[in-house]
Amino acid sequence: MDSVNTVILEGYISDYPEIRYFGYEHLRMKLRLHTIEKGLKADGRDWEQWHNIELSNALAKQAEASLKKGDYIRIEGRLAYHKNFDMEGNKSYSTIIHARSFILLEQSNNIEKVIEEPIAKQMKTELRWNDFANTEEEDPMA
Repeated sequence: MDSVNTVILEGYISDYPEIRYFGYEHLRMKLRLHTIEKGLKADGRDWEQWHNIELSNALAKQAEASLKKGDYIRIEGRLAYHKNFDMEGNKSYSTIIHARSFILLEQSNNIEKVIEEPIAKQMKTELRWNDFANTEEEDPMA
């Protein structure tokens, strides 16, 4: 009997995706996915979790062009457990999902609004010639 290591998650990208290039065509994208399961706890509250996702090479390149913070996506991949050591030799464990595919279910527009508002405020300020006038200490020919 063959064993199967498959994970399917749907959730929101909670941080800005981190992209690292290794040479010309090799790249890796790391992102955090926030999932919410409604009413799963005994007291009726939602169960929230954050998952570490890694995408590699062609999939990462496709994700770089289309994914951003706040997007709602479905990821299919496999679980991997890593043992890490810090400088003092202490062990820590992490669980990472190595993605095989993703589907963008809902695109977030929140980032554009956050970026556009400061630019609009900057454009509303009027420039006056007095703002560019030379002071007595400045050399106008410099």
